[in-house]
Order: sequence, then C-alpha cells, then structure tokens
Amino acid sequence: MTARYEVDAEFVANIENVVFGAITQLVNTHPAMGLSIIDEASRTPSWTRLRQIDLRQVVTFTAGVKDSESAAMIEAAHQRSFQNLDSLPLWRLIVLSPPKGDDSMTVGFFVHHGICDGRSGVAFQVDFLKALQNPTLLSKRFPTVIEVPKLPLLPPLEEIHQLPLSAYFIATQLIKSVLPRGKDDLCWTGGLIRPEPDTTSLRILLISFEVVDKLSKLCRSHGVTITALLTVMIARVLARTFPTHERFTSTTAMSFRRFTGTPSDAMVLSVSSFRHRFSTTRRNGYLDCGGDLNWNTVKACNQEIKTATASPKNSQVGLLKFLSDYAGWLRGHVGHKRDCSFEVSNVGLTDGGIEGGKPRIKTLLFSQSRNVTGSALGFSVASVKGSDMGISLTWQEGVVDRETAEKVLADLDVELRNFSDN
Repeated sequence: MTARYEVDAEFVANIENVVFGAITQLVNTHPAMGLSIIDEASRTPSWTRLRQIDLRQVVTFTAGVKDSESAAMIEAAHQRSFQNLDSLPLWRLIVLSPPKGDDSMTVGFFVHHGICDGRSGVAFQVDFLKALQNPTLLSKRFPTVIEVPKLPLLPPLEEIHQLPLSAYFIATQLIKSVLPRGKDDLCWTGGLIRPEPDTTSLRILLISFEVVDKLSKLCRSHGVTITALLTVMIARVLARTFPTHERFTSTTAMSFRRFTGTPSDAMVLSVSSFRHRFSTTRRNGYLDCGGDLNWNTVKACNQEIKTATASPKNSQVGLLKFLSDYAGWLRGHVGHKRDCSFEVSNVGLTDGGIEGGKPRIKTLLFSQSRNVTGSALGFSVASVKGSDMGISLTWQEGVVDRETAEKVLADLDVELRNFSDN
C-alpha cells in the first residue's frame, strides 16, 4: 500500500528520523509487524516473534524521485522476496522524497500476504499518518534498532469463525478436485500457470477526482457500487481486446471483518473471494459483456456482490482446512489453464486528513504482486476522500504481454472518462 503524503518542509529535511519515529509507534501498536516465519518452505511453518528490528535493513530511502519515476520503483519493490526471516520482519518500506521544492514524500508499505490483507495496508497508512502528527517526531532522535513489544497476537480467521460449508458445496468442490480440468477454449484466462519468470509487471492509472465524483453519483443513483461498475467495464474491455474469446471470469476480493468483528484498523489476514462469469453472447448464469454498457448488467453484478458478501457460508477460504499440503496443492496447478481472467480488489475510500492541512494523504495506491496460480490480470483499487482514485494493474511477466496489458488499462481509462460524461 503506497501513499503520497503532503508534509511540511521540515519533515522532508529530517525524513529518516521522522520515518523511524513513526514506524516505532506502529511496531508498538500492531503485533503483526513484529512477526516472522520459521520453516517457511516446510509443511509445518510457524510464526515467531522477533526480539528486535533493525530499521535500516527494512526501510529504504531514495531522494530526488520524480512522480514519473515512482511507478518503476514500486514495481521493483514487488520483485523482492522476504529474506533472512530469522532476523527480519514480514514487511519493508520504501520512502521516496521528490526533488527539492516539493514538500511531499511517498511511503510504500510492502507486506507478506500471510499476515495482512488490503485493509491492513490501509490501516498501516492511516496509523502512519497519525504518527506523523505526533509533535515529538521533530524534537526527538529515534533509534534505528528497536525492541519488539510482546503484544498479544490477534487470532487467525479459522479460530474466530466457523467458516460454515454446506455438504453440497463440499461435495461439488471435491468432485472438481478429482475430475480432469475442463478446457473452455472460448474463455480467456491468459497464459498457462507457470512459476517462472517470477516477475511482477505493474502499471498505474489515476482517475481524477472529478471523474470519480461523477461516477460515484451515477452509481448511487442506480443503487450500485463502484466495484460493480469497474468489474463490468473491465470485462467489456477484455471482450474487445480478445474478440476471438466469448467468455471471461473474474474474482472479487471480500473482507471477512464484518463476520468476525475484527476492527477495520487491525492488521490481519481476513479475506475470501467470489466469482463472476461474463459472456459476449446470451448465456444462462453469465453477465453480459458485449454490446453497449447496460445498467441492468451492472445491477446484476452488484446483486451478485451483495449475495456473496451477505453470508460467510460456503466461502472459498473455508476449504483451506482440508489442505494438508498447501505448497504441493499449488505446485499441482503448474501447466494448467487458469480459472480466472481478472481480479478486482477494492479497499474503498480512505480519509486522508484535513483538506489543505499537513500532514495528509494525497493519494493512495493499492498494488499486489503477480498471482502465479490465480487470475491473469489483477486490478487493485484505492481512493482518498476528495482526491484521485488509484487503480494498479499487475500481472506475471509472460502470462500477458506488456503491450496488451497497457492497452487494457488505457481502454479502461477511456471507458471510465467517457461514461462519466453521459
């Protein structure tokens, strides 16, 4: 989760000490930030609490970065795996300061998905903003090696919720797991699943507040969400990009916090997902992604979202308890066709602070690493009140070629702007 902060010049002049002080406050607040993993590659990995963290090993500062250069630096940060787990945490930070005269800084928080979800990334940036408002940041020198407090860990999802599964749902999933995978040549899902090259490609689209405001008002007037509109628009763009294919599938991420009572500002992993199916030709059980954009399709997609998020029953995450060898299960996917064309994960609207005040979050960008066994294209969405909406598109190199991915994002931009003017 990457945020661009508007700050006073004094913050930029003392950026390392300011960041170290803010991070210290967050480590003292969130137990997940003091964790690492023992025996990660085994079938029985476990958490371990670090004794201390050397912030110089997990925070990287780069000065004189222009706005046009930040996307490449975020993309590069996605390539790095988490190393030295016996001494380093499951997160790292990149801090970019612009050329002189621009009182801002960009803070990118990159975290292992095993301990945090998208909302956790938002929680980090919101709490980082609160930490920046602490007056002691500019009057005190902070250590670069900090002790990790013994904060009680939040319980995992499966311990605080039953994750109910019906007998019919379990039976259908078991049948799918033993039968040969069906091959729908008319459904586009990118290249076959493969572990290499293990490279994340990223492109960023910023939708202006004026366009977002118009789209939000249109969605409210039709009783739908921005997520539903984006999902339908992306399917339509893909249908035009790949005219030899008629069908497309999507995954939408959903938070389980509403079912578990987990606070929105907690840093945990509490997510699942559900699917939509699209077709350019009329087909039972599929949403329309051909012809002119129809609000009825957006409403139908929105209803599928409401139905899927109304209950925790028969959620995909509930099936994980049946896996004894998760890594082996993932390796079994290699060489097979993907199940999904694209994913949409929207962390929603965040309050960036007082308009015109400092410090405040000006823009927020949610991005995820390539999904080796999942969807071919990943769209991650985040917005700040009164500011632009950020959409990041990520994919594994070779699964989709760069020119095609860039065209999909450019066409989505045109589609959104044109639709906002209707």
